[in-house]
Amino acid sequence: MYELLYYSMTSRLLTHEELTEILEKSRVKNQQLGITGMLLYYNREFLQLLEGERPVVKRLYDTIASDPRHGAVEIFYEGHIYQRAFSEWSMAFKTIGETDLKVLAPEDEPFTKGGFSKYLIHNNMNLGKKLFFKLREQL
Repeated sequence: MYELLYYSMTSRLLTHEELTEILEKSRVKNQQLGITGMLLYYNREFLQLLEGERPVVKRLYDTIASDPRHGAVEIFYEGHIYQRAFSEWSMAFKTIGETDLKVLAPEDEPFTKGGFSKYLIHNNMNLGKKLFFKLREQL
C-alpha cells in the first residue's frame, strides 16, 4: 500500500453544490480504482490523503495536478504504508472552519492560525497527517 498527501488551492471559494459534485465524482472514481482516503476543504484550500496501490495513486495525483481547478499543487509527503487509515471510505470529506482547526489542533497554534497553510505543513509534515487522524475519529 502507498499513501500520498497533497495540497492545492482553488482560484475562488467553492459553493456547497460544487464541493458536493466533486465529492460524488471522487467517490465513484476512487471506488473503481481501489483508492481510499480523505479530502479536507478550508477557505479555498484542499488537503487530500490518497491510499492505494502506488501506480494507481500516482496516476490519480497526476490527473488532479493537471486539473485547472487546482492551483499551487504540491505533494507534502508520499510513501509506503502497512495498512490503510481510511479503508472504510472511498473518500471521506470534511469542510473545516477556523473553529474546527482551533479545537482539533490546539497544541499546533501556528497551524490553527493559518489554516492549511502549505508553508506551515511543509515545515512540519506531521501536522497534516495528525489532522486527518483526529478528523477520522469524528466521522
